[in-house]
Amino acid sequence: MTPEELKKQEILGNLSFEFSPVWNSVMDLLDTRIEMENQIAVSRNTVGEARVHACGAVDGLAGFKEYLLDLHEMSRSSPQSK
Repeated sequence: MTPEELKKQEILGNLSFEFSPVWNSVMDLLDTRIEMENQIAVSRNTVGEARVHACGAVDGLAGFKEYLLDLHEMSRSSPQSK
């Protein structure tokens, strides 16, 4: 296995938990920040580049959260986690 493959296996192994208060806290923090940036993006007081920035932040944070959730699901469904 290449070093990259070994690192990916290590990461997936670390994400194969059933419950983690740290994970739940990270997800809550991401949700809070996504909502905050979304409120900024749709505010009538936000204009121009500030709106573009807030929309990009929402997209980036939501994409990162989705990526983490996908990795967690992948780790729990992989044969090594069973």
